[in-house]
Amino acid sequence: DITRAMQYQTHGIRNLDWKMYTKSILPKPPQPDQPAIAILLSKVDETIETIQNSIKSAEKLKKSLMQNLLTGKLKPDGTWRAGNEFYKDEKLGEYPKDWNFSRFKDYAVLQRGKDLTDNEVISGIYPVVKSNGVQIRHNQYFVEPPGVVTGRSGTIGKVFYIEENFWAHNNSLYVKDFKGNNPKFIYYKIQRMDFRKYYAGTTVPTLNRNDIH
Repeated sequence: DITRAMQYQTHGIRNLDWKMYTKSILPKPPQPDQPAIAILLSKVDETIETIQNSIKSAEKLKKSLMQNLLTGKLKPDGTWRAGNEFYKDEKLGEYPKDWNFSRFKDYAVLQRGKDLTDNEVISGIYPVVKSNGVQIRHNQYFVEPPGVVTGRSGTIGKVFYIEENFWAHNNSLYVKDFKGNNPKFIYYKIQRMDFRKYYAGTTVPTLNRNDIH
C-alpha cells in the first residue's frame, strides 16, 4: 500500500519517507502496454486542460458582461450606449438616463433563514441552503422557488440560485420579496455587490440585513 509510505515528522511538515516508498509493492503492466496507457492518460489530461481553459475564458467573459450590463454601458441587445444616453452624477457616476435608483430594500427584501441543527435534520429531498451552499437535504422546506440566497454568517459573498423548494439556514439570507423584479436578475445583481463593508464582529464575519437594506 503506497499510502504507508507517507510519514509525518513531529514538526507538522508532510514528508515522504523514500525508504518506505521503495518498499511499496505496485502493479506492473507489461512494458509493451505501458506506452499505450501513458498516451491514453495524457489525452485525458489534455482534455481536462482544454476544458479548464474554456471555463476560465467563459468566467472572464461573464465578469466583463456583468460589469457592462449591470452598469448600463451595454444594452441587453448587445449594443453600446452612446455618451449622450448617460447622466453624470458626482456621487453615483455615469448611469443611463432611463434608469432609476432606489435603496436595496425597495429592490428586494432579505430575510434571515431558520436554524436547523444536525440533530434536527431528517433526510429528505429538500436542499438546506447554508452560507457555503447545499451540503445536506431535509424532509421539510419553508421557501418556494425561485430562491436567491447569500451567506449571512461565516462564509460571506457566495450567492445561490435555487429552483426547487428549499430550507434557508440560519447562517444565510434569502430574498423574501423580489418587489416585482426578475429573480435571476436579482441573483446576478447581488453577485456584484461588495458586502465586506457591512461585516460585523471580528472572529466570524456576519451581515446584518438591515444594513444592506
